[in-house]
Amino acid sequence: MSRYRMTLIAGGREINIPVLPASLKVSSPGKNERTTVLELGEVLILRKKGLRTIEWDSFFPKSSAPYTTVRTPTAIIQAIQSARDGRTPLRFLITGTDLDMNVKMGVESFEYEERSGELGDFYYSIKLYEWRDYSAKRITLPAQKSEPAKAQEPTRAGQPASKPK
Repeated sequence: MSRYRMTLIAGGREINIPVLPASLKVSSPGKNERTTVLELGEVLILRKKGLRTIEWDSFFPKSSAPYTTVRTPTAIIQAIQSARDGRTPLRFLITGTDLDMNVKMGVESFEYEERSGELGDFYYSIKLYEWRDYSAKRITLPAQKSEPAKAQEPTRAGQPASKPK
């Protein structure tokens, strides 16, 4: 059996996605630029990539089933909303595949609904954008001029206490 898992880490809480989505859309846009050069024609100027987006639709079941992890739907919804409203990045993990991911993301949109006849089950749609730290870094100059300078990153909200496996 495959160990494929999707996990969100928000505010130090690990949230396993209880029902894996039928499809997962990952977009990684390029920020390349096309321009025209005289006598040469159109050329492509390569630039760094843009921010990745990840989106999917699924549901949080009220009742436990063999294909789910244990956690109440409302607790999951509250944790995702808290990360979005608190303006803190969360960590998105996919494990058990050749394309494992471990990326800090921001919640761009999160919509959910409870349907008639399925009370307690919440159907949702989520879209995450890659988050990059843009704060200033502290540089420590070495005592010896022969050693290189080192950057120190301050600890921030949204980072798990330990590295995920």
